[in-house]
Amino acid sequence: MLPLPWKTYAKCFKMGALSAMEYRVDFFIRLFSGALPIVIQCYLWTSIFRNSSSATVFDYTYSQMIAYSILAILTSTVVAAGFEREIATDVKEGSLNKFIVQPISYFYFRVFKFLGDKSIRIAVLVVINAIVIAILHVTLDFQLMWQAVIGYLIVIPLSLLLNFSIYYCISAISFWVIEAWGIFATFTLLAGIASGSMFPIDIFNAPVQRVLEWLPFQYVIYFPVNILSGKVSGISIMSGMSIQLIWLVVFLFVSKLLWQAGMRRYEAVGG
Repeated sequence: MLPLPWKTYAKCFKMGALSAMEYRVDFFIRLFSGALPIVIQCYLWTSIFRNSSSATVFDYTYSQMIAYSILAILTSTVVAAGFEREIATDVKEGSLNKFIVQPISYFYFRVFKFLGDKSIRIAVLVVINAIVIAILHVTLDFQLMWQAVIGYLIVIPLSLLLNFSIYYCISAISFWVIEAWGIFATFTLLAGIASGSMFPIDIFNAPVQRVLEWLPFQYVIYFPVNILSGKVSGISIMSGMSIQLIWLVVFLFVSKLLWQAGMRRYEAVGG
């Protein structure tokens, strides 16, 4: 990887932000679609609890489950990748050519463009989802103390970078598979389940939970959401952050190896 020419990558960041706003209709449709899962989850769990004879389901009260669902969806929207298809297109159509002959790192280009895109989406998503929550009259009974909020804000950048590194690693499959979109879609679905973006991980049985504990995905969504809910605090936050950093280093290292192997296969056709 090349040294960081900050002015160049600042422009990459700006490019990502402008790209997010370029197609305004598509942009707002995507943002609105991000709010729909909140509505679906609220109605789903409302139906489940109404038909349950117990006040708790999977050791969650109704308000706790609704709160978790909302926080998990918000967090998953914040950390979502989506650039893997762009990378697949770059490999397939030969758009990587310019990064071979110019003094700019494709990795850093993707990182800063990704962060620029996120900066816009996060700002608008916070407003839209706050409105949705207000309309649904959802009361979060989690005690969102300032310590939990600060802990969440510290951890979420690591979750963002960890998810980026995971998908950047997976995107290298484009060097070996011509049409990798199906693989990306399947992986995204499975990763969503394993990360806790759909349901809390602790609703699964013990064997499944033990398997998921050995995977990195829970540290993308489930871990930061539990910080915000107050279930994880103190030394457990530091421990979780250490695991996040370890997984981040692992995926960055693996992605470097995969991309080096992939570039040896790259035929630089097109562009």
